[in-house]
Amino acid sequence: MKQWFAFWLCLLLLSGYPILAANICLDIDNEPDVRFKNLEKLVRTEMQMFPAYRVDSANCQSELKVDLFTLAGAYNLTVQISGQVPLRYSFTNGDELGGILRKAIALVLDNDPVRLRKDITHYSKASLAVHNLRVRGNNLFRIELFQQLTLVGDELSSLPGMAFSFTRSADHWQVYGKGNVAAQFDRVAYTKASVNFSLGADVGVGYELNNKNVNTPYASLGAGIQHLSFEGYTSGNERKGDLRKTGPVLYCRTGYRFFRITNFDFDIFVASYIPLFLSQNEETPLFRDDGKYTPSFQFGIGVGL
Repeated sequence: MKQWFAFWLCLLLLSGYPILAANICLDIDNEPDVRFKNLEKLVRTEMQMFPAYRVDSANCQSELKVDLFTLAGAYNLTVQISGQVPLRYSFTNGDELGGILRKAIALVLDNDPVRLRKDITHYSKASLAVHNLRVRGNNLFRIELFQQLTLVGDELSSLPGMAFSFTRSADHWQVYGKGNVAAQFDRVAYTKASVNFSLGADVGVGYELNNKNVNTPYASLGAGIQHLSFEGYTSGNERKGDLRKTGPVLYCRTGYRFFRITNFDFDIFVASYIPLFLSQNEETPLFRDDGKYTPSFQFGIGVGL
């Protein structure tokens, strides 16, 4: 229980940057119609798709007007932001309302004059980094090949692996989400406990030292979940067993990126997974008496596309 508490605390700290959301008021006018009595609820639900805005009737920075009425047997929807030219849609099938409303809200919010002229010079460094990532960040998908070394007792267990990640970066900062898998495909004669399979996922933040150079060192920190599968003999080679363990981990990484252009880079790295748990299970003879602390280390190469 303690390790899971530490894991969620780390995630909270990693995600604790301020969200720069603008306050927006809703002005909804709907003709009495039993089919659309929950129009306001629908609008509020759609607004949740836009993290740059927070619905707040007490402190308005922008105002979104939505007007729905019937005319000549057709439904007419008008959507307007902060006094700008409104968008109007006409449709006869009431089931189309959700899709049309979503499209209209996205279009008007994209041209919100309050958001476009918002002054960011007074932001703190952390707030400015979040703003840049959200507004003008660049997306990269990354493919990595690595060798993983897991410490089991006093020996290292080696596995080849592959990882896939999504990264959004702006200036020096990056946020990422990554999944990785490593496995020993050749069956070997285990004389001691070894790792034969590893699966993990983590999220975190990274920092590139030279954001304007084509080559730069970098470092990142994250938190995630790791699953390890062990196979081998108990101490003294008395009995063969296996063990599968899943738990929270901390992740740290450093490396060097080359040939950095808008949609490409080449990466060499070393990384470490620091488990917040012991590999132990009373139902298997492996590590029954004393749980093993099993940190993992990775070194490899990656390509961002």
